[in-house]
Amino acid sequence: MGISFRKSIKAGPLRLNFSKSGLGVSTGIKGLRVGVNAKGRSYVGGGVAGFQYRQNLSSSKGRKKAGDDFSSAQEMLAALPKSQATIIESILGGGGLLGILVFPFIWGWFGFFLAIGFIITAFVISSSRNAALEFLEKNLEGTIDETKLNAIRERIKKLKTFSRYPDELLTTFLITHVKNSFEDRNLSKEEKELLLEFKNNLSPEAFGNSIMSGFAAILLEAVEDEDFDEAERNFLNEFIDLVQLKNDMKGMLEELITFFSQIEDLRKAETLESITPSLSVGEANETIYYESKATFQKSKNVSEDGTILVSDKNLHIYTGGHSKVKISDIIEMSCDQIAFGSLYITVKNRKTQLQIKCDDTLIALEFLRKMKSWSEK
Repeated sequence: MGISFRKSIKAGPLRLNFSKSGLGVSTGIKGLRVGVNAKGRSYVGGGVAGFQYRQNLSSSKGRKKAGDDFSSAQEMLAALPKSQATIIESILGGGGLLGILVFPFIWGWFGFFLAIGFIITAFVISSSRNAALEFLEKNLEGTIDETKLNAIRERIKKLKTFSRYPDELLTTFLITHVKNSFEDRNLSKEEKELLLEFKNNLSPEAFGNSIMSGFAAILLEAVEDEDFDEAERNFLNEFIDLVQLKNDMKGMLEELITFFSQIEDLRKAETLESITPSLSVGEANETIYYESKATFQKSKNVSEDGTILVSDKNLHIYTGGHSKVKISDIIEMSCDQIAFGSLYITVKNRKTQLQIKCDDTLIALEFLRKMKSWSEK
């Protein structure tokens, strides 16, 4: 059986608590005590009518690192590397805890209650910020009417006022709002006003980056359903006009719409225009539809630059020499990153996948898929 030792000595309004772990200090009145234990952790506790409670004010739990997997937006927010406590909040909280130990010796009970007031004020600021976070997490989804819009506006202003780094928090919610707005392919009056509310409360850089991230997410969603229709294009163009980004960002978004529109048109095309290749394929009965500069991954650390040609019969690969893969022998094709990543091609009777990176990898993939579908008819 373990042996424990604990003794308390009163020193005015303070109580010194001795234990095997060291010295702790607490103070308070009937039903409420605040203190620091021997391990340096602050706490508040008390009891009334037989009900006892104790709450640590400093947490011992570890935080997830940025880049970890998160099951909710709240976990992602919690993993932000910077503390969101404002300078005033930190001064009030830290000053209050220190004041509990010092103020009573200077001002007696007035000093004690002054320190408690500091702690309570810091707690109110923290609680207001946390309540705003929780509200936004729950209420940005679904239909936004005038009542909900006003409530969201109020919480956005609280986050800006009661957070040390409000851009970090608000950008997370803006990206969520952008993605949710796309669900019905229509920007309501309230959704437009909320976008502008975020814009008014974020720095221009943070707003622009959030819009780019959210826009990319909804653009990929629009294309992945293999039906990037006119309504979706109109929504995205209206979205660009509304947020009024800088010309360079606006141009990038417009280029993305054009790029994915080309992909969608390619998917739906019944016929394609042939091209005259810059390199000879050696066969007169082939029709060439696509050509691109490309990088071929020979092994993990070895790559080679060259060119690819896609015809109705073969994928031609030119590096130091010329090789080809029959379209009918291609089993599977995929991209790891849209437009900028590698194209992986699984070929019959070949042990390893072909890994090719070209200027517009996704377009190359769609040409190959088109040729594959034609070869199977």
